Amino acid sequence: MFNQEFIDERYRQLLTERKELETSLEGVAEYDDDSQAYRPVKPDYGDSADADDYEADDFQEVMAKVARVNDVLKKIESALQKITAGTYGKCATCDKMMEEEHLKAVPWSESCPECAS
Repeated sequence: MFNQEFIDERYRQLLTERKELETSLEGVAEYDDDSQAYRPVKPDYGDSADADDYEADDFQEVMAKVARVNDVLKKIESALQKITAGTYGKCATCDKMMEEEHLKAVPWSESCPECAS
């Protein structure tokens, strides 16, 4: 079991990471309350054919980024809930407690390195 200082540090780390990820989406995504996730915003570079090509290329990149960020944000929310419930750090696959060093590196991790590979 982890000591309270370790848990408090991970909680703050998760909150900081969540804020940084949300900030990284400013201007390229909007939060959708219904889906409780961010959705990409299509860029608008004007009406020319070249602008349309750039918009399409950039939108593909934005969609991929938003998908990655949404995935991590869901894992962060899950980790925060587990901290509150007192179940933080347990591998979702093998049910063993994960190592502190692993959780310091990836505090939203759902599985230990052995089960994740």
